[in-house]
Amino acid sequence: NNTKYGAIINVYAEASQQSQLLNSLAVGLEIKGAVVFTVVETQGDWLKVNVPARPNGKTGWIRKSDVHTFQHRYAVRI
Repeated sequence: NNTKYGAIINVYAEASQQSQLLNSLAVGLEIKGAVVFTVVETQGDWLKVNVPARPNGKTGWIRKSDVHTFQHRYAVRI
């Protein structure tokens, strides 16, 4: 499932739609271009991600079905 322009991705405090809604990201509207999340943890049909919003370092849970996932081997060494 590729996230479509104008789609809303809801970010929750826990891996449940009944938990607190932390943020709603409007793809292509509030955030220009592709929205990329770094996955921190998986739990069933849920992904714990770094949220591309303030404050920096914010994490939350999104539904796996709302995004397209892929892996890569790139790394940054400092």
